[in-house]
Amino acid sequence: MRHFYHLRSITFMIILVALHLVPQGASAATSPDYIYLQITNKFIEGTLSLNNQGHVLWEETVAPARNLWLYRNNGNTLIISELSGHSSGTLNNNDQAAWQKSAAYADNYFYSNGTITQMTFSQADETYPSAAKLNNHGQMVWFESFYDHVTNRIAFFNNPGIIYLGYSQQHINSYPNFNNLGQIVWTQQVGGYHQVFLYDGSATIQITYDDADKENPKINDLGDIVWLQPGIDINNRALVLRRNQVKTTLTETLNGGFVLNNIGQIVWIATVGQLKLYSNGVTTHVGICDYSIYPGLNNQGQIAYHNYDSELMVYNHNTGAKITLDSVHRYRNNIQINDNGQVAWSDAFGLAYLATPKSLFGKRIAAILALLLLD
Repeated sequence: MRHFYHLRSITFMIILVALHLVPQGASAATSPDYIYLQITNKFIEGTLSLNNQGHVLWEETVAPARNLWLYRNNGNTLIISELSGHSSGTLNNNDQAAWQKSAAYADNYFYSNGTITQMTFSQADETYPSAAKLNNHGQMVWFESFYDHVTNRIAFFNNPGIIYLGYSQQHINSYPNFNNLGQIVWTQQVGGYHQVFLYDGSATIQITYDDADKENPKINDLGDIVWLQPGIDINNRALVLRRNQVKTTLTETLNGGFVLNNIGQIVWIATVGQLKLYSNGVTTHVGICDYSIYPGLNNQGQIAYHNYDSELMVYNHNTGAKITLDSVHRYRNNIQINDNGQVAWSDAFGLAYLATPKSLFGKRIAAILALLLLD
């Protein structure tokens, strides 16, 4: 009898966990493999950021206020409400967030464990800071240009202090990007050309020297560095990968930006909206996408993108499978996919959605059941 009540208790706990994990009130779906949730009925402004826990940072306007929210565990928590907006919001895998206030003095802010910290003081420092990037260790990096329009620098928040890099009158030419190891890349003018620089955690190194202007360098956790430079004509860009100190030109017909993940895969949009994926030395044509809406790429080889038929697609490079995730909510923006295959986006009406693979809930419940039975 005791065993029966113990088993019943376990079953009840599993049901509670399942109800907690599975989103309720799902909207119309086009794929039976996903559970769909509209996370808000408010109008989303610019900020929408998804992390690996399935949590979403988003902003709404309720005139005259601008409210920044964190969606998690089937509910929304208000982070801050004020008259100024919050642009370029980013959420890391530890529910820490960074954003830039949309005001006369556009300063950067950091949120961690319920506390908001102002990171820049642009009026006092007489600087124009760019929106900060945030990694999974709570480090931040941004660019600062001084009021003299000549001097500029890279600011690196390496908790708890700020380090300044590339302090220069040679014009740093791109906003910095960095990885989870605190390695930072940017471009800076040297000898008439914009060259790529790397801060490796201890020293700053110039890594390109050829006669071509580089732009938008990015670095992943493997140390791969990717950047753009002039392509076959003025309408195209070349995409260059530096891996193990060897440079490879992947394409000269890039038509937009690119996405780099932490397993060395790269996604870009080529001529006439051709979506390309570079993985293990091979370039794959994924499909035709809307080049005005940026695709999302996770660290499992999955891509979420908006095709020319106004459908939200998910491509799995490991299996070659392509799924129509959504054809109901048109004109999607802020498309993101996390490492568990969850996809977040906002539609033309500013409403935000989260799609979760049903298999993810099964894995979580199975893991909890295994732990309970071992107890």
